[in-house]
Amino acid sequence: MLLGLRRVTLSPSLLRAKQQPALALLPVTGSRFLAKKAKAKAKGKAKGKAAAQADDDGEDEAREFDIESVKEQMAKSFTYLQREYAGMQTGRATPSLLDNVQVDPGGGLVPLPSLAKVLAQGPQSLHVSCYDASHVAATVAAIDKAAALGLRAEQAGKVIKVTVPRPTQESRQALAKHVKVLAEAAKTAMRGARQRGMKDAKAHSSVKDEVRRAEKEVEEATKAAVAEVDEAAKAKEKEVLTV
Repeated sequence: MLLGLRRVTLSPSLLRAKQQPALALLPVTGSRFLAKKAKAKAKGKAKGKAAAQADDDGEDEAREFDIESVKEQMAKSFTYLQREYAGMQTGRATPSLLDNVQVDPGGGLVPLPSLAKVLAQGPQSLHVSCYDASHVAATVAAIDKAAALGLRAEQAGKVIKVTVPRPTQESRQALAKHVKVLAEAAKTAMRGARQRGMKDAKAHSSVKDEVRRAEKEVEEATKAAVAEVDEAAKAKEKEVLTV
């Protein structure tokens, strides 16, 4: 017979306490590990925010308005116009008259000035000296094909003699009209550059004063470029109509 023994029943709360890990008994090294891990995570987030901020700053710089880009586009249009004007036959023998002539020496078209040296020999004559004698025949054919110039080319050994005839009054009038057509084409290209510039001006900043300043720069650049075209066209038209 067992005497003096009592049955002990544990309460549910006490049972749960025994089943859960004792956090208070965690080793010191484990606590330090968790602290370091949390610190590293916070540091990583800080770096991520800094990188994102750097990307935003880069985007702001990329959106910065550049008036020089607009001016460069307009300058290209004016350079093209000048090249076209230089290649117009006005009755005067100038080396630039053959700048736009394309020669096929075999293997593709090549600008005449890259194959030969052109010199003026009097007011109505040009001498063309090919660097390679094998290109002479192709160069003569190319000059003759340039119907708009109305030139006559004759081979004399390694040299090509080009006669520049005086244009008739009718052909001068036609040239004068072409001068205006080329000028208008250049101004149309410049207006396209202006439109793109205005769009960029609005996109680069949300500050109204900055947008107005950028738009003013575009407008001034456009006016200057168009005025340059008008001046060149006026001078060329006068040259074409002068007998």
